[in-house]
Amino acid sequence: MRIRAISMLLMLFLLVSCGSTPHVVSPVPVARTYRVPRPAAVGDFMTLTIDSSAHTIAYTDLSNGDSGTVPYTVNSDGTYTLNDPKENPVAAHESPNYATLIQAIKGQLKDLQTGQSSAASTPPGTPATTTDVDSSSQRAAVQEQLGVSTRFGLQLRGFGHVGFSATDERGTHGATVLGDLDLLLTSRISTKANVLGEILFEPGDAGTFKVDVERLLLQVHQNDYFSVGLGRFHTGIGFYNSYFHHGNYMQTTTDRPLPFDFADDGGILPTGNVGITVSGRLPSGRLGLGYLAEFGSQDTRRKTFNGTEVDLENGNSTNFGVVARPEAWPGVETGFSFYRDSEKPAGLPPLIRENILAAHVVVLRRSFEWLNEGLVIRHAPVGSTEVFSTPAFYSQLSHRFGAYRPYFRYQYVNARDDEPVLGDVRRREGPSVGLRYDFESAAMKLQYDHTLVRNQPSVNGITGQVAFTF
Repeated sequence: MRIRAISMLLMLFLLVSCGSTPHVVSPVPVARTYRVPRPAAVGDFMTLTIDSSAHTIAYTDLSNGDSGTVPYTVNSDGTYTLNDPKENPVAAHESPNYATLIQAIKGQLKDLQTGQSSAASTPPGTPATTTDVDSSSQRAAVQEQLGVSTRFGLQLRGFGHVGFSATDERGTHGATVLGDLDLLLTSRISTKANVLGEILFEPGDAGTFKVDVERLLLQVHQNDYFSVGLGRFHTGIGFYNSYFHHGNYMQTTTDRPLPFDFADDGGILPTGNVGITVSGRLPSGRLGLGYLAEFGSQDTRRKTFNGTEVDLENGNSTNFGVVARPEAWPGVETGFSFYRDSEKPAGLPPLIRENILAAHVVVLRRSFEWLNEGLVIRHAPVGSTEVFSTPAFYSQLSHRFGAYRPYFRYQYVNARDDEPVLGDVRRREGPSVGLRYDFESAAMKLQYDHTLVRNQPSVNGITGQVAFTF
């Protein structure tokens, strides 16, 4: 691979007070570690450790395990020249008292804001400015964003939310809601291996909680082209299920799009799996291609819109996917996946073959988010010539203005009434309009939903939510 020389400008400046006496700038530490979140509240990030004594920058992309150490030299004009054979770090600039670091990894624009004393990034969705975001609670909350670190030992991160919801559906009334408590545990156990665990505490009746281990994964990163994970993970069907997990703070809206909702919340996909997942880059130059292959099994229990719960008795499943992140279009990702499974729902004697084809085109930049995904679920009962196809899609658009992010989403699912697995969903579609406001390590969200259901009255709903990380 041709080694590309990339410059990084390190800008140092003195802050001047309203009077004539200048502030004294503290010396920059020899080694400084930054946490870099993806924009638009996507839940994976990277770390950068700048060692000005050894003249190296060590990076680790925690979304896919990419890591390395890049030497740099200081030029006569004060700029920095980097040489990275993997072409991972692109450009960056920092200032000692308040740093803004911009990093491009695999075609995804990532940004970091941090105070020099704490080296902690701002949470996704906050303004990309260099003032008025240096509060102690914010620094503490996002210093270990998502609980992942390059340090050995167990790291812990928590997410939660509270709010209220109300609809005009007959027989319902508004109520305050205590959301899930999500604990994310990560630990680096060697230079190439780490363990990820996600434990969910779901509130029930009379103050009870149900404990669910959502993810438990041993991950080994051999190189850029091969990483393997063993354990329980979220299936890589489409974009949303791969990038947004539990923890409402990380997503723009108050809830997940209906096509990608979790099965125990009425979702239509097998969102979890137990088995093996393999991923990595594909040699493709500036196209930025990557692959995903998964094999496993999962006994999915789905909560229907009729209020019942169905055990789908899944068999072994396979899932293959390809994504592209072209260097020419930073922040753009396209991809598709093909999932194959079998189901035998309780009370239905025939085995049902399930195929799911999903495709997406998304744009994620510092202040702009545009998510588009579509899928088709095909159910074919064994011994029958009839095939049931359920199309679904959503499109979500948002733009950040300072601490405010208004957003719009339209979602659509169309299942036949006699569909053996998804008949309760019917045709369900409608728009959602909302506003997110970020402060400290929390986000206030207000969302209005209008839902049209085939052969049923339409439903209007409003949801207010405060989501936070700690």
